[in-house]
Amino acid sequence: MDAGDAYIDLYDVLAGCPQVSLLDWYGAPATQERAAEVCQVVGAAGEVPDEHWRTWLPDGAACSEEAFGVLLGLDLALLDADPYRGTPGTPLGAPRGNLQVHGRLNEDETRGILLFRRTTPGRPSVEPESIDGFLELIRIPPHLTSKVHVKYCPVLDDLPDPDQDGDDPSGEGLPPLSVIPLAQLPMLAEPGDLIWVTPDDSHYTVAPNSAVLAQYVPQALAELDASGAVLALLPEASLDDYLLRVWQEALRSTVADGPLTWLLAGTGPIRGQGPAAGGERPPNRAVLLHRSGKLLLTQDKQRGFTLTSKDQQDKYGLTYAGSKRAEYITQGTRLSVLESCRGRFAVAVCEDLERAGIRDQVIKSGTTHLMVPVLAGGMYKDGWQPPDAYMVAVEAGTDVAVSNGLAIESTYKGQPVPTLLVFSVPDERGDYLRARDLLTMPMPATVPADPRANALTVRQAVW
Repeated sequence: MDAGDAYIDLYDVLAGCPQVSLLDWYGAPATQERAAEVCQVVGAAGEVPDEHWRTWLPDGAACSEEAFGVLLGLDLALLDADPYRGTPGTPLGAPRGNLQVHGRLNEDETRGILLFRRTTPGRPSVEPESIDGFLELIRIPPHLTSKVHVKYCPVLDDLPDPDQDGDDPSGEGLPPLSVIPLAQLPMLAEPGDLIWVTPDDSHYTVAPNSAVLAQYVPQALAELDASGAVLALLPEASLDDYLLRVWQEALRSTVADGPLTWLLAGTGPIRGQGPAAGGERPPNRAVLLHRSGKLLLTQDKQRGFTLTSKDQQDKYGLTYAGSKRAEYITQGTRLSVLESCRGRFAVAVCEDLERAGIRDQVIKSGTTHLMVPVLAGGMYKDGWQPPDAYMVAVEAGTDVAVSNGLAIESTYKGQPVPTLLVFSVPDERGDYLRARDLLTMPMPATVPADPRANALTVRQAVW
């Protein structure tokens, strides 16, 4: 029997057991002895031998101490299938291959998705609150499988390996690889960098003014390369098909001068790369690129933003006669997740961060790093982004980075506004996490007065 499928069978039964029973069973010597036996047998065989399964659970899966011991043993054994932590040439090659090819450890795709746990919730719990707290793997049930797509990142396209931590050989004071050096570029400098279109009386679309922005791509790339960042972010509405080609050509033709490996090149009406968008409505699609120009991941905005009041439209420089306008896009239908040696990465485009159902996709998938490109006015500690990012950070232990431009609002009460909000969850959870303790809003040491220079000035943080 496939070890991942057996795991799911047991998990689904035991998930309904009372927490107090799980606590009692976990501390019982017989449970730990059975877990050790199962780990040894499955780790050596690479699967669950049928004769052992019948011996361990003669009456099949049930809410019992015996079944819990078997699940714990499978949980330990499958850790060796981890491409980043397991043994090379492990007998558990089938689950490892499933992960690398299909984005799941289990064989049967109809059973959902089984993945390694890479985050822990942000609350300072003393004891496990559910079965998940006892386990090193996470289970995404079938009803969510259609909403989450996991892709394994090949080694050649991945971020630097955290196992290479150590002294900085360059002597340049670069951050250790246990954190991810992050750069953000506003790119959008002023209202003219955006093109707003009204296809009818109740909709709008927004796209970058690519004729203006394309000329600044070489400078933007040079700034990001020089920043020392491994991962860089641009905002919503800073990309279209033409700008994507310009970025990819610049990445391919420019010799890398720094550790930059991944670039979230923004979002916009991308049709040329990624899933086909049927009909007239374009997607609002985020694109993650490798420094070589290779496309790694796309994410379509799942919920459009509705422009409402006249005050809001005035802020955006629009006059739609006071009427509400819905975003004219083909909505995305799932969360795309990239499995990396540095974590599990995903994108939520602007409005999606506010939607509970989409945040649930992030939480249930165990996403470690969530990139959120937005098109918004100035971002503040009391704005809408921090509480929504905080929910993901506390519920899943996910680090969040929100990336904005300057086309809507560049100053507030005469002060420059931040374009990068970063939520970083600490490893130690000695107390309840508060939003203000997790949030940083990095600003450059000097903010240029010229709007274009400001938009091409890097903001930096670490994840």
